[in-house]
Amino acid sequence: MSTDVNLVTLELIKGMMRSARAEMEALIERTSMSPFIREKKDYFTSFFDRDGKLLYGTNLPLGGNLLDCILETYAADTMRPGDLYWYNDCYGSGGGVSHSPDMVFVAPVFSEGDPVGFSQAWGHLWDIGGMMPGSISPAATEVFHEGTIMPPVRIYREGVLNDEVWRIFARNSRFPDILKGDLRAIMASCRLGQQRLEEMFERFGTAVTLAAFEMLMQQSREAVRQAFATRVPDGTYSFKDYLDSDGVTDQSYAVHLSLTKSNGDITLDFRQSDDQAKGAVNFIMHESVPKFMYSLYLTADDPSVLINYGFIEAIGEVKTRPGSLVNPTFPAPLGMRSNTMLRV
Repeated sequence: MSTDVNLVTLELIKGMMRSARAEMEALIERTSMSPFIREKKDYFTSFFDRDGKLLYGTNLPLGGNLLDCILETYAADTMRPGDLYWYNDCYGSGGGVSHSPDMVFVAPVFSEGDPVGFSQAWGHLWDIGGMMPGSISPAATEVFHEGTIMPPVRIYREGVLNDEVWRIFARNSRFPDILKGDLRAIMASCRLGQQRLEEMFERFGTAVTLAAFEMLMQQSREAVRQAFATRVPDGTYSFKDYLDSDGVTDQSYAVHLSLTKSNGDITLDFRQSDDQAKGAVNFIMHESVPKFMYSLYLTADDPSVLINYGFIEAIGEVKTRPGSLVNPTFPAPLGMRSNTMLRV
């Protein structure tokens, strides 16, 4: 992009996004109802560019493909101001969310009448149905045991609620009042982020703001590549870590990674990880997840670096094997995937 952005403007835009995200998080915490969000702080807020690339998000190594399934279902040029999109479909999103209680909401951002980005917020809901209260069960053997699956839907169209979808979903929770309160908090946070991003475009102009987004991703990409170049010698490095069991069987499971760096190219190979589990420790690991994890680790001492799509571009191929613990096939259960994610 040819538009010049001076460093002062770039830092102002970066600071505005940080401030907006802090507001979004405060809104979720103060208005949600369940302990999962208020006390455990199990939520995620972020901004994306018009192509669905992460611009800036919570320092949680998830979310690289949060918008993909929405943009596959609803073309960006069909979106209108006041729209709001919603899903929790783990398999349908390719691991955009990796267990069903996480609910994603996305609002398109407009400048001069055109979609220029997206505001996103998600939160872990208290109960969405399934075989046990809380919707996470160590006895689950398929994802259908873990609650209601919501494919990408447009829950608001130009500010008008899709009441039928809302009522159907709430009817499938054991605690509908808590669920509705949490959903409203997450949606309000998403709307707030949309407002703040549109204010940014109004202040700096569309061309300058979009150019700044490209520069921010470039900064992150170069920071990770520089860290790899100076801290990781060429070679192949392998490690394996174990889970004691999957909660259903007595079998242990291993996550195996081989990292290869050669002439600046980096490959992460998880294909030797064990087969998917019968129990709910399976983890749909999108390729962005280990890239975010490693990039956050390598840039932890530099607070100027934002977690964004640049992290994904900095690292090469991530290899997984279908039917494995980190690439399970539908409808394997996923509720306790955090046990495997921590091993990754």
